[in-house]
Amino acid sequence: MYSRTILLAAASLAVAGMMETANALPAPDLPLAAREQVIATLHIHHYRLLSDPYLFRSRYVVRGVNPFGRVVLVEIDPRTGAFISEVLM
Repeated sequence: MYSRTILLAAASLAVAGMMETANALPAPDLPLAAREQVIATLHIHHYRLLSDPYLFRSRYVVRGVNPFGRVVLVEIDPRTGAFISEVLM
């Protein structure tokens, strides 16, 4: 009976300690890449723009034309401005 009580108390103290540690860490507030950097990344990869970059689900999305002439949606990392992927339309 005492062992169950001791285990429950130890588990609750461990969870409380983890929650305090998680709350003590500051959230990283990294700046987003500028739209000009996103446009430059697309030009480096030989894409033509059909729309302005917009932020969608934590990624920049741009409608454009790939080097083969197909209309695609391009995903760009908003933190680094790096090319992630393309989706054919």
